[in-house]
Amino acid sequence: MAQGEIIEVKRKLDGSEERFATELVHRGPSLLLVLYRIERGDDSLDSYGCFWPRRPYGCYHIVRPPGAPDAGREVASRFDVLRDVEITANEVRYLDLLLDLWVRVDAAGGISARWEDEDEVDAALAGGLLDAAAGDYVARARGTLERRHRRVVGEIRALLRSLGRIE
Repeated sequence: MAQGEIIEVKRKLDGSEERFATELVHRGPSLLLVLYRIERGDDSLDSYGCFWPRRPYGCYHIVRPPGAPDAGREVASRFDVLRDVEITANEVRYLDLLLDLWVRVDAAGGISARWEDEDEVDAALAGGLLDAAAGDYVARARGTLERRHRRVVGEIRALLRSLGRIE
């Protein structure tokens, strides 16, 4: 099992950065998997960040943590449209292109998907923070996610099972 800290560096279009300390779970030739624990009072969630250098998105797969009555149950997945993903020994860095896809799973297993921040993409295009080529990149990534998001979640869940993180 992989160990250590990975710093997630989210670069924004305005040049600013946000940094998050995460736990290394798995490092493969084409995927970095990290864990970020979300503590909410008496409730907590495990958010597995998945980063691929060659895909136009990253994914945060959010599940109930070990020890919870429904441990491993998928709560949601959030896909972020990303560019310039770089994975080093201690960091994962990327440029966030604003558009997010939230895929929620209810207790009965029903799935709902919703795009967020489309207005921010439009404003960034209008204001010149995103050029036409970047706008096309975002549109292609959106199309890919609309077709593949459940398949990607299946890949992530299979990896988490193989690592003993979920049942």
